[in-house]
Amino acid sequence: MRKRTIAWTPFLILALTSLVTGCSSQDSEGFAKVCQKVSERGEDVTGGRNSKLATSWQALRGAAGDSALDSRVAVRLQWDKGLTDAEIRVSIASPGVVKLQGKVTNQVQRGRALELAKATQGVTDAVDAMEVSSKDGS
Repeated sequence: MRKRTIAWTPFLILALTSLVTGCSSQDSEGFAKVCQKVSERGEDVTGGRNSKLATSWQALRGAAGDSALDSRVAVRLQWDKGLTDAEIRVSIASPGVVKLQGKVTNQVQRGRALELAKATQGVTDAVDAMEVSSKDGS
């Protein structure tokens, strides 16, 4: 983990230097291309946009309020060991109310997902729209 942090240091220094010293539009375009490639590589390293790490980061950078509420719930569900094989999507049903959709493998997972959602700060209720289906398609 430490090596990845060190690997990003040159890019951060480059970004800060260009912001402080100023750059031409041609430099900005080149810098934007570099940043895009770095972002793509970062997604490859972390497992993509829907990985646990990426989702956690999105929740951390989200603003306070309902827009971040679904992210906070989604992060809690993704990091729970009992829900590793569940496919749950979280959305805002109304202020303070989240809707859980997707598939869980059993009633225990369903209950755990609802319990975590309702225990998340800012959530007043959780709507259960999950389906129970086993991994083998039954």
